[in-house]
Amino acid sequence: MELNDVLTQAEAKDAELSKRIRQEGDFVVVRVAETAVAKNIPVSELQTAEGLLRWTYELTEKTWMDVAQLRKFMEVAGAAAGIPLYGNL
Repeated sequence: MELNDVLTQAEAKDAELSKRIRQEGDFVVVRVAETAVAKNIPVSELQTAEGLLRWTYELTEKTWMDVAQLRKFMEVAGAAAGIPLYGNL
């Protein structure tokens, strides 16, 4: 497999995750599939590191959650709450 193929697959995976885990108004919505909502998480509950950690921990207990989805949740939830996940901590 060539590098372009790997990059194309990664972009497709990220696009799929972006459909399933995204901010919609005052909520971060996590879907098991594109149409099946599993969690509507109020952004107000994610505004602290503790809140973000609590929800991340809860999602790790779900059998349908995998590492890629968890990373996407953390990215979306952190951005929604104004908590930077990259850079100097």
